[in-house]
Parts: sequence; C-alpha cells; structure tokens
Amino acid sequence: MADFAKLQKTADRLITANGRAVTLRKRDRGTADPATPWRGPSIPGTDITVMAIAVILDFDEDTIDGTLIRRNDKRALVAELDVNPAGASVIHEIETFNTLVDGADTWHIERIKLLQPSTEKLFYDLQLRK
Repeated sequence: MADFAKLQKTADRLITANGRAVTLRKRDRGTADPATPWRGPSIPGTDITVMAIAVILDFDEDTIDGTLIRRNDKRALVAELDVNPAGASVIHEIETFNTLVDGADTWHIERIKLLQPSTEKLFYDLQLRK
C-alpha cells in the first residue's frame, strides 16, 4: 500500500521548489438583511484572497479539444493549502475560488480537480482561462 502522507509531502516539496506565488480570489456575496432577504445583499461583498504556490503549465496538445480545453488554457498545480487559518470565523473551500492572479495575469478558474487517492489531499489541478 502506498504511503500517501509521504506522497503529499513530495508533491508539496516539488510544487514549492518549482512554482511561484499566486493569489486565489473569490468575491464574497455580502450579507442580506434578514427582514428582506429577497432584495439580495444589503452590504456589498468584498474580495477574499488566499496566497498559494502554483506551477503554471500548458496543456498537452493531445488534451486540447477546442471545447472543454482550449488552445490558450493553462493548467495550475497547487499544493494542498490551508485556506482557513487558525482563528478564522469563516470556512473557505478552495473549490469556491474563481480567479487566479499570477503577477499581471488574471485567469478565470474553469475547473478544479482534487487529487485525493485516500484521506490525504495531494494537490489541486486547476484549469485556467483568460
């Protein structure tokens, strides 16, 4: 049987050594007035950001089909990260983030796949599109 904790540490080490700092961002929807929830948020939302290390890659030519994966799409491998620091009052799932900022480039996250062969989360595979 494979030692998935060891594989997770290896994935973290390789992504950290070969990746660069990026920012994951999502828009908080704000809070609605409990007396009139049908009106939507009464307090505008703010951006929630999390720093991560990612390896940005091109997709292999044989995986580009023109519909699900387009020619200019990128792939980001992100190590398992703690999006809920100690003492945080709100729990954020990485799957809810919709934007990745890499320097001056802003990418929309089309798809997030988690590689988790057991209870250990190894890394996230993100499909990015401009």
